[in-house]
Amino acid sequence: MDIVRKDNGKKGVFMAMEDDAQMGEMTYVWVNDERIIIDHTEVYPRYEGKGIGKSMFLEAVEFARRKEIQIIPLCPFAKSMFRRIPEAGDVLAD
Repeated sequence: MDIVRKDNGKKGVFMAMEDDAQMGEMTYVWVNDERIIIDHTEVYPRYEGKGIGKSMFLEAVEFARRKEIQIIPLCPFAKSMFRRIPEAGDVLAD
């Protein structure tokens, strides 16, 4: 599985891909140059239970670290992942 990121400067998406099949997506919007809002996470039903959502979340965290930005988690899944993975808290917006 690969996590592919697409970004148009205003919105972006992390897509979980395998053999040209999309398995899920995590969407975000830019607030400013320092913050993104994760607003939706979806894993397609046939791929549920395989850790795909967590993989996309971890990729978003690594992206935030590389860009030195913060994440505002409006999506319930992203909020829960920040609670479950405290070491990701360095990119959680105050």
